[in-house]
Amino acid sequence: MVVKAVIDTGYFIHQKLNLDEIDEGYITDGVYEEIKDNFAREFFEFMTVKIKLRNPQTDSINEVKNIISERHLNLSETDIGVVALTIELMEEDSMKWITKENINKINKVLCLTTDNGVKAALKLIDLYEDKNFGSKKFKLRCYTCYTVFDKDIKICSECGYETITRVTVIEKEGKELICLKKGYIPKRK
Repeated sequence: MVVKAVIDTGYFIHQKLNLDEIDEGYITDGVYEEIKDNFAREFFEFMTVKIKLRNPQTDSINEVKNIISERHLNLSETDIGVVALTIELMEEDSMKWITKENINKINKVLCLTTDNGVKAALKLIDLYEDKNFGSKKFKLRCYTCYTVFDKDIKICSECGYETITRVTVIEKEGKELICLKKGYIPKRK
């Protein structure tokens, strides 16, 4: 089995990468640009034996942007690129025909990340499995009239104010609970 991994910046910063666990590693230009710390840069340079620079296609990036906008996730362009590249590698490997000759060479694609936003995006499309990771659900809420919205809006359709903010929502006993932190000060979206 060939193990391919899309590697996010956190794995270089925290020096978590183990080359024995992967056969091919991929990073995007955005990840490379985020590696600014000297120790992380040296760690990356040491690991370049198995790591290739590859950027996702525009279609994959747009697909990820659509997915995360529906769930109101906030990801940077670099994080979107990491998720998009993971999707691309998964799709490439799933398109291959399995034969007797390549049955033992089936690829496994991983996304190595410490970023909870990337994990949540991957979990939305069933590419991240961790029983200990609970992804959050977000909605939009007007902090003037307290109306909650599923769709992406800029101006409240109830009161007409531009006071929309993103809030975390959890389901408990079949009901949705909006989580606001103590001393919550609203910020415009």
